[in-house]
Amino acid sequence: MRHSVVRDHAALLVVTSALLACSDAPPSSVEPIGTNADSDDGASTPADLDTSDDGASSGDGGGVASGPTYHQDIAPIISQRCSGCHTPGGAAPLVFSSYEAAAPLAPLIASQLQLGAMPPWPPGGDTPPLEHDRSLTDDEYELLLAWNDAGAPEGDASDPAPLIPPELVELPSRDVSTDIGTDYVADPSIPDDYHCFMIELGTTEDRVATGYQFIPQNTKTVHHVLSTVFPAESIAAIQEVDDETPEDGWSCFGGYSNIPGAEPLGALGGWVPGVTASNYPAGTGTFIPAGAVVVAQIHYNTLGGTDPDRTGLDLAFAPPEVEDDLVLLHTSGMPWPGFMIPAGDDSYSTEREVRAGVLLNAGLADDKTGFLLGIAAHMHKLGVEIELSRIDEAGNEDTLLHIPKWDFSWQGSYSFVDAIPVVGTDTIKLRCVYDNSDAHRAAQMMGPTEDVGWGEGTADEMCLGYLQVVDHLP
Repeated sequence: MRHSVVRDHAALLVVTSALLACSDAPPSSVEPIGTNADSDDGASTPADLDTSDDGASSGDGGGVASGPTYHQDIAPIISQRCSGCHTPGGAAPLVFSSYEAAAPLAPLIASQLQLGAMPPWPPGGDTPPLEHDRSLTDDEYELLLAWNDAGAPEGDASDPAPLIPPELVELPSRDVSTDIGTDYVADPSIPDDYHCFMIELGTTEDRVATGYQFIPQNTKTVHHVLSTVFPAESIAAIQEVDDETPEDGWSCFGGYSNIPGAEPLGALGGWVPGVTASNYPAGTGTFIPAGAVVVAQIHYNTLGGTDPDRTGLDLAFAPPEVEDDLVLLHTSGMPWPGFMIPAGDDSYSTEREVRAGVLLNAGLADDKTGFLLGIAAHMHKLGVEIELSRIDEAGNEDTLLHIPKWDFSWQGSYSFVDAIPVVGTDTIKLRCVYDNSDAHRAAQMMGPTEDVGWGEGTADEMCLGYLQVVDHLP
């Protein structure tokens, strides 16, 4: 078993501003409980730590601790699992990369683990293994709880265990380096600003991308980035949407890729705190036609401030001589707009089934086997659960992605550790569950309950699944 996020919507987290906070408020209204300055500066050993020399615990490093200690057991976990976000200038305000900073936070860390709030990893345990899993192992989970129970002993600072750095991915090359084209200041009147930008890539010939990296300039406010590739023929339609507002870019809470008159080619990828670069699976790539642009939706959380941001984008291209040997990735969307959530219904469920050969745009005939490499899902703030599954001709159903406690603030895309075969005659099922009660709406800072249907706005809903597929493996 791995310990991942099991999130109650009455106890959510601020995603960018307070990744360790206890509150009954939704993400957009939780106040941060610390800052980089006050969590790494002047922190002291908790007053109730046993600093005696009786062998039970040693808050000042003296004596022999009987349980796990910071330097021998806890520091490697924090380095590998937490420091990607909890770092100076990072998305999380609390930095606990030293004993002096971590010890006072031991009770808070333990409580967040027991709530399932940290580390943030929405997919449930019935989802197939995914890359970059932020979950804790059983041993890591138990060590952190035991360390708190023992009084957060320091251990021997002169003989620390080796630190395991967070996973860092590098691009093999940086053939395009561009950005959103403006120093954007998020709207301070709202806690969450979802803004779209058209990013010009400057390509003059068709290329195949093998990796990408979004580089937020202001990691205190940028919560996540989602993106889609559009051909040059769509630029005029995208620009028309952009021109409707005086500021650079445009507000885009919902379907950022659904632009009238524009034809998306498929997803490029995204970014969440702690992520560096992303390389597509070996032997695969995403087609980038000459003159293509990327539309990026950036979620700014203004509890982290309103300093300007100029998020960058780097792309790695395959060498021209090997482009023809790569297997192109295809992204298929599975929308389900045909529903109306009744006012007051706290468990409205809708589902849709589509034959895989129809859904997957990789030339997947009935007798053809393709392979799923990645997956994503999308709802708005009334969503509480979403699941994508595959059903074979015999009726056997396998989960592809299950998010049992949907959190709009922690949506993302995922890559399977092992490619999942899918036959053209298989069925892909999408199921979405919503809570339209007054209590849930209040927790999401929404008005009184009313009937809710499909739409792009904050008060509307969606039920979307995305599948990344290849027609054969490299």
